[in-house]
Amino acid sequence: MTPFFTVPDFPPSPLLIAHRGYRALFPENTLPAFEAAWEAGARMAELDILWSRDGHLMVHHDASLDRCTSGKGPLQEKKAVDLRLLDAGSWFSPTFSGTPIPFLDEVVASVPPGCWLNVEVKPEAVMGGRSMGKMTAALTAALRPLEGRVLISSFHHGFLRHLSNLADPPLLGVLSGRWKNARPLLRLCREIRAFSWHPFYGNLRPDHVLRMKAFGIRVYPYTVNASEHAVRLLSMGVDGFFSDDVTLFQKIEPKGI
Repeated sequence: MTPFFTVPDFPPSPLLIAHRGYRALFPENTLPAFEAAWEAGARMAELDILWSRDGHLMVHHDASLDRCTSGKGPLQEKKAVDLRLLDAGSWFSPTFSGTPIPFLDEVVASVPPGCWLNVEVKPEAVMGGRSMGKMTAALTAALRPLEGRVLISSFHHGFLRHLSNLADPPLLGVLSGRWKNARPLLRLCREIRAFSWHPFYGNLRPDHVLRMKAFGIRVYPYTVNASEHAVRLLSMGVDGFFSDDVTLFQKIEPKGI
């Protein structure tokens, strides 16, 4: 069965999605990581967004600044001008000292023609003071230069439902963590006419993949960094996966792809 949305120019399967850019060799969710992913041949890269205190969309995974920057505390409590002064590269390597947290529109500007962006909206970004409507408006404005080459995903399924009710909804990807029963997820995917399902790869079963694909829903597990895991998943019929290593396909025997 074909996906709910016909997207002729969507990258073909199997698709390797560069997880937070070329995360294996560069500091995650930074411009060097995304630019390296494109240069290595990635057709799609994934990133995470959160609000700054004063309403800017920042590309950063953790709610806290502690792990990947020189800052401390919750990102969403800081203004953008202060966030931009932080070092988001030295934690990974001194080579990247001084690398800033990027704005979403900076990463959008880095996307080459024909390539796509998967924007993961963190649950914290659509809870509390920022409404789903404001997030939708901000995303629409920031992603307009990509002319539809965008897949929006989230663990906040309420936000995905909100987006699915728009007059012209974007492509939607349903994220799920460790789970035992695929039926509720299948119902959700069908309800919101999801383009894809992004499950944790560890307990994914062939019947789960077949069930989703029977309804035209593409399956992209996360985060796959070992060749043996990649081969096992591809044998199940997944459409691709998220990986920190943009070159992972090159490390798999041709029969495994």
